[in-house]
Amino acid sequence: MSKQSTFRQALLGGALAGLMAAYVVRRQQFAELAKHYRFPIGTALITGASRGIGAAYAEKLAAIGYDVVLVARHEERLIEVTGLLASKYGVNADYIVADLSTQTGISTVVSQIKSRQDIAFLVNNAGFSTTIPFAELDARVVNEMAHLHVLATAKLTRAALPFMIANHAGVVVNVSSLMGFMAEAYHSNYCATKAYLSTLSQSLAREVAGLGVTVQALCPGLTDTEFHDSADYDAWDRAAYPRFMWQSAETVVEYSMQHIREGQSGMCITGWLNKALVLVVRHHTIAPPLMRLFETVMRVFTAQMARISNAQ
Repeated sequence: MSKQSTFRQALLGGALAGLMAAYVVRRQQFAELAKHYRFPIGTALITGASRGIGAAYAEKLAAIGYDVVLVARHEERLIEVTGLLASKYGVNADYIVADLSTQTGISTVVSQIKSRQDIAFLVNNAGFSTTIPFAELDARVVNEMAHLHVLATAKLTRAALPFMIANHAGVVVNVSSLMGFMAEAYHSNYCATKAYLSTLSQSLAREVAGLGVTVQALCPGLTDTEFHDSADYDAWDRAAYPRFMWQSAETVVEYSMQHIREGQSGMCITGWLNKALVLVVRHHTIAPPLMRLFETVMRVFTAQMARISNAQ
C-alpha cells in the first residue's frame, strides 16, 4: 500500500472519528437540555385534531397538563374527543368547528386565537392529499389544498406568534411531510404545499431564535392513520410498503416532542429511515438511480414477505 493511500485512509478515518465524537457530544448536549426543558404555560390549539396525528398530539398535550382547543370539521367527533380528554386528564377541552380549506373557516379560528390571547402551543396539522393527475384535478380541490396547507398555517401562525413572542415562550408545530422534499407524480399539489410548510417553518425558526419561541416543521413519512382511507386512495395499496416503513401517530408525536425538549427548532424528520430517504432525494444528481434501486429492493422485499405469508 502506498504512503499516499495510507495517508488518505488515515485522513478519512480521522474525519469519521471526529464526526462521531461531535455527534456524541451533541447528543449529550441535547439530553442535558431536555432534562431542564419546561413547556410554555398556556393553552394548546390543534387543527385536524379529530383523528391521526392531530388526535395523538391533543392527547399528548392534555396528558402533560395543557388545556386544549381542538379544531376540525366534524362536530360529533370533536365532542367525543374533547369529552374523553377532559375526563381522562382533568383539563379544559374546547373545540371549534371549522373547515380550514375555506376562508371563512380560517377567519373563524384566527379570530379565536386573537381574542383568547393564551395560545402557547399551536399545532397546524389539518391536511389531505389526492392521487389524481394535476391536469385532471378539480380546480376547487387545488384551491382547498392551498387554503388548508398554506393559508391556514400561515394565518394561524401569524395570529399566535405575537402573544408567544411577547411572553418569550411558545411552540408552533407545522405538520409537513417527507413529500415536501420530493416531486412525486400524482401528488404535485401536495408536495408543493408541504414544501411551503417546511420552508416557512425553517425561516420562522431563524426569525424567532433567541425569543423563547420554537417553530418546527414536523416531517413524518408513512404514518398508520386514517389519512389514506379517503376515496382518493382507493387504488393505493398499503401492503406495497413493508411494515417497518410505517410509524404510529404516537411515535411521530413523540419524535416531535423530543426535538422540542432538546431545544431543537426547524426540521424534525421522524426516524433514521426517513432521514436516509430525505438525504437521497435532496441530492438530485444521485437521487434518480438510488430511488430506482430503493424501489426495486422494496418490490423484492414485499414479494418475499408475501411468499412467506402465503406459505404460512
